[in-house]
Amino acid sequence: MAVLATVAAPCLPIFIELLKTGEIKADSFFITTTVMAAAFAVSAEHILPRALYMASFVVNLILDVVRGPFSVSIDAWAGTLLLSVAFLHIAERAYWHLALDRPFPDYIRSRADT
Repeated sequence: MAVLATVAAPCLPIFIELLKTGEIKADSFFITTTVMAAAFAVSAEHILPRALYMASFVVNLILDVVRGPFSVSIDAWAGTLLLSVAFLHIAERAYWHLALDRPFPDYIRSRADT
């Protein structure tokens, strides 16, 4: 459920654009990735994921704003940048729950116990 709220919900504009136009512009990937990276950087507790989120934020913001002859080749990687931020978040949270043995929120555990 948390993956839906934190990863899938911010991607809704991309899915809506795909349904409406049949394609997704690279700008949509860049801005969605920028917003997700900023949001995940706030909740990151360790310096490495926070630094990677912040680097992704800056790179995606620059790629969204700056246009030039290189932008056509970079646009092909826009979806990959979004997936990299999503997988970084999934890896960070897996580390929290598996390696650090942090429990899931109480409301999820209470439903699992019944």
